Amino acid sequence: MTTRYNTCLLPDLKKLYYIKKALIDKYQYHKASDYIRIELKNVLKSDICQMIAFKVRSPKEIKNRISEELKDPIYKDIMQVQNHPAFLEDPFIKAIAAYDSNMRYDLCKKQVKKEIPIRLLKKIISFILIHI
Repeated sequence: MTTRYNTCLLPDLKKLYYIKKALIDKYQYHKASDYIRIELKNVLKSDICQMIAFKVRSPKEIKNRISEELKDPIYKDIMQVQNHPAFLEDPFIKAIAAYDSNMRYDLCKKQVKKEIPIRLLKKIISFILIHI
């Protein structure tokens, strides 16, 4: 899943979020609610980072895509995390709350840049292991 951009990942995991949410309501297991909301945030962030890392679109197109995606009411659930106060202080969460696609893009771009050496090292190790 990390060797190229997966166009199905975000839509599929959003469907899974709704399934989990329904099961939480059905079984009254509300202490799991925060965790699926945190996971939803991580999936969104991963999707944006993948678009940047794999240069799926131009920065402007990615920012537009982010803005369109955030119109989905599913993301209002992220702001309802209750038992993790530090979560709401996360700059990415603040960018979601502010509907700031530039800030979300910039935060993800910084993360992608930090991960470049790690990805490069993985490629080198993989190459070596394959050719031994």
